[in-house]
Amino acid sequence: MLTLLDGGLTYLNTLSVRYEEKRHREMKAIFEKTKRDLHTRLHQHGQGHKHG
Repeated sequence: MLTLLDGGLTYLNTLSVRYEEKRHREMKAIFEKTKRDLHTRLHQHGQGHKHG
């Protein structure tokens, strides 16, 4: 799941068309918050994963 979120962020930062910079920042913030939340939950449940 973390890899999918990283892929979404990479797409937003490289290939996506930015019609509105504000909307781009909002979408990026959604991915980043979700990634932080998932990362926290993994640690809370003792699940191992790679730190990139």
